[in-house]
Amino acid sequence: MNIFDFDNYKDFFNSWIKSQPNRGRGLLSQLAKALQVNTTLMSLIFKGNSHLTQEQAIVTAQFLGLMPLQSDYFIQLVNLERTARPQARQYIQQKLSDIKQQAENLQSRLNAKSELETSDYAQFFSHWIYTALFLQVAIHEKIERAQLSKIFNCDNALVHEAIEFLVQTSVLSEANGFLSMGVTQIYIGQQSQFLRNHLSNWRQRSIEVIQNNSLKENIFYSCPIVLSQSDAQLIAEKIRTLIEDFNKIAGPSKSEKLMCLNVDWFSLGKSE
Repeated sequence: MNIFDFDNYKDFFNSWIKSQPNRGRGLLSQLAKALQVNTTLMSLIFKGNSHLTQEQAIVTAQFLGLMPLQSDYFIQLVNLERTARPQARQYIQQKLSDIKQQAENLQSRLNAKSELETSDYAQFFSHWIYTALFLQVAIHEKIERAQLSKIFNCDNALVHEAIEFLVQTSVLSEANGFLSMGVTQIYIGQQSQFLRNHLSNWRQRSIEVIQNNSLKENIFYSCPIVLSQSDAQLIAEKIRTLIEDFNKIAGPSKSEKLMCLNVDWFSLGKSE
């Protein structure tokens, strides 16, 4: 489903919901929880005359797993519906047109990149090495297989198998013994069935680094604690803000160093 084919954010969202497994049953409630509002308001927004705020639009775009240009387009669609003044609407419509043109130009430059086939996602998210190799190649214009094997301290057979898979699925491209970025894109939104694999993979890698590397070289922090319900929610909000700030900095940053951020804040028991 291409968001750039829509000129109304509600039409896009409702079409997206219907395209999900079980026609998106329960997703509206999950979004309401992410936005910290009740489901009644969600119904008023997506089936009535109410609208998302700009802040809610940003969270919704993240919930949908939209890419940067797609997110910008979605947010501007929300702004358009919230705006009544002709001059403001004209300005936003021009912004929408510009974003759509950027997306079309990007698609051409990337030689019509396609998304990884659903049947291949399971293997890609079966181990952290697939994502690590993909990102490491992004740092270099081109790199040899042997160099990649030296960078990651893991079984050579595993690295070789992962590279073969990435090349076969066009995530990476290989020419004259050098690897470079391929033409296949990989998306993982909050509703992906492989999200748990992704989260588990990088926490497993974190454990490996803790056991095998100096703790002074990286940042690790664990603190089981007892605190009030209100303060637990306050810390959760601050963590969400941290993640938003992280994405703003890391997104446009130059590809020079491969790092991993794992963030956890969870209950250690059932609520009474």
